[in-house]
Amino acid sequence: MRRRDRGGGHVAPRLVKTFFPPERTGLVTGLYMLAMMGGAALSSAVAVPLADRLGSWQASLASWSVVALVGTLAWAPFTVRANPHHTPDEEGPGRLPWRHPTAWLVAAYLALQSWCFYSAITWLAPTYVEHGWSRGAAGYLAAAFSGAQLVSGLIGPVLSDRADDTRRLLLPAAILGVVGCLGIWLLPLAAPWLWAVVAGLGQGAAFSLALVLLVHYARTPEASGRLTGMAFLFSYGIASVGPLAMGLVRDLSGGLTPVWAVLAGVGVLQALVVLRLKPDLRRVD
Repeated sequence: MRRRDRGGGHVAPRLVKTFFPPERTGLVTGLYMLAMMGGAALSSAVAVPLADRLGSWQASLASWSVVALVGTLAWAPFTVRANPHHTPDEEGPGRLPWRHPTAWLVAAYLALQSWCFYSAITWLAPTYVEHGWSRGAAGYLAAAFSGAQLVSGLIGPVLSDRADDTRRLLLPAAILGVVGCLGIWLLPLAAPWLWAVVAGLGQGAAFSLALVLLVHYARTPEASGRLTGMAFLFSYGIASVGPLAMGLVRDLSGGLTPVWAVLAGVGVLQALVVLRLKPDLRRVD
């Protein structure tokens, strides 16, 4: 199964704050998340058929380099655009906000959410292969997980434009993720498609709203870029070991089912961090 790359999230918050007014932050974030998650759902669905048709998983993976090239060429013209929302007091690139308490809260939230996401997308299909499913059927289940994020990844940020406190959206997203993991852990074969969709809805909203936070808790586009750099450097550094750690849980327990119990616990920690993300936190300068 093909793991999804969310690298676009590294620069997108700064671009949103640069090129769009504050009242459109959620809408624009939702739209580019829709594109990212749509590609993820498509890749999950066709990864195995492509591997069968091309003769190897390496060829299936390499075929996506064509899409990456097209995306690079499409983005090139926008790199020279001026900032229409420039403010006079904006400064050039500066140090990452390592000493800023708000930045650390956002980074902690992203670390826990990304740990859950990358572990889920890595081990969802193998979990059901372990339960006797074919590789193709398990791939479609992973596509349903990613497809559900199309809905919540768009709706969550759009609703955030009208929400005074994003915790009202972040907390339900975390709860959905926990419920999905608990379902796969305790009743994996009772309603596998339901659990995949519920978990996907939670993960899609949780990540897209995290990108909104990277815009909301920064005063300028440059500050948003610094906050994003610090948050992703820390969170992805932590989350990158998530799938490996969950693989270790599998090796120690003899199966993948306990992995979902651990991910449910990480989701609970994510919800606890959400409670600290108050709307009046000091913004990154």
